[in-house]
Amino acid sequence: MSDETTSQEGITEPQGEGANENQSADGSQFTQEEFNRLMAREKRALREKYADYDVLKEKAAQLDAIEEAQKSELERAQEEAQGWKAKYDELNEQVERRNAIDRAAAEYKVDAAMLARMSGDVDENAKFLAERSESVLKYPNVRDEGERMSASITEDDIAAEKDPAKRVRMRAELIAQTRK
Repeated sequence: MSDETTSQEGITEPQGEGANENQSADGSQFTQEEFNRLMAREKRALREKYADYDVLKEKAAQLDAIEEAQKSELERAQEEAQGWKAKYDELNEQVERRNAIDRAAAEYKVDAAMLARMSGDVDENAKFLAERSESVLKYPNVRDEGERMSASITEDDIAAEKDPAKRVRMRAELIAQTRK
């Protein structure tokens, strides 16, 4: 037989001379049986102390998952709000540009549709179109023989025209014809 024994907890302990006697911290001596009981009691106390560790660990994981879900929900809501704000800002810019186009078209007496198709500063574009309209009017409206042509363009013809550039030219031609 060997000089070792296995306790209930599976710990191998040496057997032999002095093996049954251990000293405590205060110097008193314990038998192996007393020592095993003390160790078993301490182990039970530790097990009882941490008995709900798995439950607490599971609850902590659930709480983390809930917090993550709420965080994700909040982030989704914030992203959606940013998307709506960007859309609002874009529509607001379009309305402001449309108002500026209408104001400049009325002030400079140019075609608003033509002005809307142009990029850049609305007032500068309106001035440009107004100057172009005036330069078109400088050329006389005459036939090859030098006689003046009659006004053949009407406001209805201009309104019916789909091409904005052609409408501008037609309006300039009508203005030139009425000045003569």
